[in-house]
Amino acid sequence: MKTRKETISFEKIKAQTKELHQLSFQLRMKLLSNLGVLHSSNTFNKSRQRAVENISSKKIVLNEVDFMRDAVSLYSNELLSFEERRDPLYSHVVLNEYRYLEFWVNNPDMKEIAINDEAVSFLATRVNDLNLPNRIKNVLKAADFYHVYHMVEYEEKDFLKYRNMGKGAIREMEECLISHNLHFGMHIRYDEQSKSYFTLE
Repeated sequence: MKTRKETISFEKIKAQTKELHQLSFQLRMKLLSNLGVLHSSNTFNKSRQRAVENISSKKIVLNEVDFMRDAVSLYSNELLSFEERRDPLYSHVVLNEYRYLEFWVNNPDMKEIAINDEAVSFLATRVNDLNLPNRIKNVLKAADFYHVYHMVEYEEKDFLKYRNMGKGAIREMEECLISHNLHFGMHIRYDEQSKSYFTLE
């Protein structure tokens, strides 16, 4: 037989669950509404552009970075059109540009350098298609490195934490990147006006 205390607790939990469900529904509706505004006003891309145009103002850039980070965490690929999502390099770069901008504004002496077409093409290459030993490719895939653009974002030392990834393997990977004018530790940005990819040097 249930005690009065148990009955009250059960009823309280039911009421709280109903309230949470209603709040969750309201939040979903608000997120969908905000997403619609983001698309119709092109707010996300405007924020990216505003950060670049004001790169000398740390306060402005970091405000835009905060907005971009929040937008990506809430909407992820929904920020991009179907056609944009079909380009994995573009999608990855655009959704991670807030890191690029944050790094740039904190390292103001660095300059943007355009990445040539051959290097851009190689960035989009799948790890499976690289001219590397299978043992290295297997380690990379197991660590969720599926494309070259995932690899270049990391420093050499970052790969040492992965099992079966020694200095010799890292040297082979580095030589592969250098042969295509790329290197470890790259930051990459896509410029909508020039339709070009840039890195910082």
